[in-house]
Amino acid sequence: MDAILRALAETFVPGSDRVGLAARLADTIGRLPRAADRAELRTLLGVFENRLANLALAGIAKPFTAMTPAQRERYLLGWATSRLALRRKGFQALKRLAGVVAYTAVDAAGTNPLWPPLGYPGPPGPAPQRPKRIRPLAVDRDTTLDCDVVVVGSGAGGGVVAAVLAAAGKDVMVLEKGGYYNEADFTQLEGDALARMYDAGGLLATDDLAMLILQGNCLGGGTVVNYTTSFHPPEAIRDEWARAHRLPHFTSREFLASLDAVAARLGVNTDHAKPSGRDQCLIRGLERLRWHHGLLPRDVRGCPGHTLTVRAHVVVVAGGAIHSPALLLRSGVALPALGRFLALHPATGVFGRMDEPVRPWTGTVQAHYSDQFADLDDGFGFKFETAPVHPSLFALAVPWESGAQHAERMAQLAHTTICGILLRDRDGGRVTVDREGNPVVRYGISAFDHAHLRRAVAAGAELLEAAGAREIWAPLARWVSYHPEEGAGARARWLGRVESAGMGPNELLLVTFHQMASCRMGDDPQSSVVNADNPRYDAHPDIPHSALHIPHSLRRRTACSLC
Repeated sequence: MDAILRALAETFVPGSDRVGLAARLADTIGRLPRAADRAELRTLLGVFENRLANLALAGIAKPFTAMTPAQRERYLLGWATSRLALRRKGFQALKRLAGVVAYTAVDAAGTNPLWPPLGYPGPPGPAPQRPKRIRPLAVDRDTTLDCDVVVVGSGAGGGVVAAVLAAAGKDVMVLEKGGYYNEADFTQLEGDALARMYDAGGLLATDDLAMLILQGNCLGGGTVVNYTTSFHPPEAIRDEWARAHRLPHFTSREFLASLDAVAARLGVNTDHAKPSGRDQCLIRGLERLRWHHGLLPRDVRGCPGHTLTVRAHVVVVAGGAIHSPALLLRSGVALPALGRFLALHPATGVFGRMDEPVRPWTGTVQAHYSDQFADLDDGFGFKFETAPVHPSLFALAVPWESGAQHAERMAQLAHTTICGILLRDRDGGRVTVDREGNPVVRYGISAFDHAHLRRAVAAGAELLEAAGAREIWAPLARWVSYHPEEGAGARARWLGRVESAGMGPNELLLVTFHQMASCRMGDDPQSSVVNADNPRYDAHPDIPHSALHIPHSLRRRTACSLC
């Protein structure tokens, strides 16, 4: 496998031998959490070395390692743009791994020789030496603990529940499979943060790899790794929940007061929303088009090898939309809606090359947004936002057509801005579990949601034109761009070429920062998992509420923190 990985590394990222990319790829593949994913990648590498397969697929009767550099690039490009979804999936798996690993690798001094051509300086300084205020319980032997309430998951849901119950005098324990990190651990190195604080090292994806799932795997979950944006659920959507699922409490004064209380506790404000270079480009385009925009409210101010048994009167499952249904499914809970209706807020972007340096990795994480198109069809549509663009995200977004072309486009990072697209999806996916008990995410964008996605790409390009972009492109499998200076009709012609290139699975980069609804609330047991007051265990009344199963395969890889 070493030879094929060396050939792939040099083809995807010329000069990557300087960061030892091939060895790093082997290590990354070996650490993928699902055995099925590891086996699938090894099978794929075997296909690349099969003469007969390559003759049939590319007309080149050679192993990949025996091809010339030009043949290798032509071979990979054929996979990238294939009509066969499995070939596109295989290409994206390798391209993403190579790009992310290459541009996040650092030496002992914390530097990377691939950064200087990008104008990317790396971390601005050392992490602040702040003491940790929480003392997690280290489980170093078989242990049994008793409490009133155990909360499984420490993110936005579990953290609030635990705090409220503890304030009410309950004896509360929080189980968290990830580690505890604070400011002293924030090295501002992408690879380090992805490996330690993101689920599956930032490589979690839907089963077809069409959407990357970026979610936290640490104490605090998504509240640690996400962008600090803290919107109240919009009134129109709360009305929809109350009406469609007969949950009137979502429109009650009590619920609104609860939202206000959480926001006050977190210090949500717009006082620290100084626009970054990305936001300034966004604002300039929005104002020229006279589209809505506003300040983003943000919450910012100046178990290895051992069995753990927790006996509790009440169990709160708060592991997020991916792990919560998996935990319940492993535990034998059988409800028609469990794991279904998964919503992901699919996210992508349109990119623009600007005359001025934008340095899109700098400045406020997120400061401005637009709801101009938030309600296109009965409350469904999309937001515009920006997000920091560091080399690894840019490497994912930049289409690969050759090693030299990709490196040339990567070198434009400092002058690139993004119009981020966040879609409110109506038609969802599903979470199941594999034989090892790991969650498997199945999701496809419906025709209804895809129409909004196409509208978003078109509007994003219009916005970047108004902002003064010189060249505009989307993160497709192929390089498809246009120059606004080409005159009337340039954008329409570009959109036609985007449609021709394809916006389906592994043709357009999609990520998800928000995972929701796989254990959704409602009053109908056929379409919901919980009601307004209690979990639904009526499908299996003999299962005790505390009989929740974490398989041994997961225990061996993760530690439990109790706080």
